[in-house]
Amino acid sequence: MTGDSTVGGSNAEVVRALWRAHREGRIEDVLALVHREVVWEPLTPNRTLYVGRAGTRALFEDIRHALGDFRIDLDEVAELPDGRVVSRGHIVGLTPDGEVVGPPIATVATVQDGLIIGFASLDLRGPR
Repeated sequence: MTGDSTVGGSNAEVVRALWRAHREGRIEDVLALVHREVVWEPLTPNRTLYVGRAGTRALFEDIRHALGDFRIDLDEVAELPDGRVVSRGHIVGLTPDGEVVGPPIATVATVQDGLIIGFASLDLRGPR
C-alpha cells in the first residue's frame, strides 16, 4: 500500500489509515484495508448496505455523485473498550468558490485481524 505499507498496531490505526487513503484518493489502499466481505451501513437515501470491495467502490462513487468534490476532516478517532473504533469529523465541500464546511459525521468501525469488516454511519440529527 502506498504510504501505509505496515498499518499493524491498534484498530484505531487501521481506521486512521483508511481515512487517510480516502482523503488522498487512494482507493486501492482503501480496498486493501477492508475485508473482502466488509459491510458498509451509510446514511444514504438510495441504499442502506454496501457489501464487499465492489460495494466499497460503489459507496465512494455514490457519495461523490451525491456530494460532488469533498473531503472529510477528522476531529477524533478513538478505540472503544470493545475494540470498535469511533470517528468524528465533518464533511467539507470543495467548490469553485472555496471550501464549504458541511454537516458533522460520526462512524463506528469494526476491525478484525487488521481489516475493517464493518463500517456504520451514526445519525447525528437527533430525534425526528
